[in-house]
Amino acid sequence: MLKALVNSTIYTGSEKLSGKALLIKNDRIEAILDPGSLPEGAEVIDCGGNYLSPGLIDLQIAGGGGYLFSSNPSVEALHAITEALVTSGTTGFLIALPTNTFDVYREVIRVVRDNPHPAVLGLHLEGPFISHLRGGAHTRNYIRVPKKDEIESLLADAGGVVKMLTVAPEVCNSEIIKLLNDKGVVVSAGHSNATFKEALQGFDWGIRTTTHLFNAMSQLHHRDPGLPGAAFQSENACASIIADGIHVDYNVISIAKKLMKERLFLVSDAVEENR
Repeated sequence: MLKALVNSTIYTGSEKLSGKALLIKNDRIEAILDPGSLPEGAEVIDCGGNYLSPGLIDLQIAGGGGYLFSSNPSVEALHAITEALVTSGTTGFLIALPTNTFDVYREVIRVVRDNPHPAVLGLHLEGPFISHLRGGAHTRNYIRVPKKDEIESLLADAGGVVKMLTVAPEVCNSEIIKLLNDKGVVVSAGHSNATFKEALQGFDWGIRTTTHLFNAMSQLHHRDPGLPGAAFQSENACASIIADGIHVDYNVISIAKKLMKERLFLVSDAVEENR
């Protein structure tokens, strides 16, 4: 069956289109065309002048629907978070878990692993292998030094649901980074006090991105550019950024975008808990 979405501003990811219709066939986008050239028999849906865009993807969000998943790792919380995000336009996400005990990690892994949903892309473990000096809101008592056997055991239990892991490059070695990469985990540098040299070395070892650029990390300084400078300098490293104007000033966001271009991406790092 054909459906035509009209009266909207269509955002394609690279441009905004007005006065166009989006044609859908069998739940897939068929074409973008002029409203006057719609196929006969297509069901016309008026979008009321709203924006029409692809679903958002958030690779770091800690809760939603009234739940913080790390403090309530239940099926009920997972369903509430998923529904809240999907109905507000986020159609794919990684649930972020701040530094915690391995027992909590394993419980969270079990819930996500045993209750799959197409919007739940997996887990982003934000820790526990991070810097005490740049822990931010993380509980310092749970921060630990990475050990190969512990990581192997945790990932064996995970069954592939751990997709991303934030580490401080200065507390990891090349063997740990290689292990995570070999297991299919995207390694991100964050909550780190790494020098420019340490951060670049981490990227050379296989760290692929940076967690919430500028926040909870060594700062860009003219005598040592730190982790942000290494992310700018690297040709391959990406970086997430919280673009709310509070975590990072809008002018700094603009500078980072000019330097990193498509290597810079948005995350919400949203936290919610009122149940």
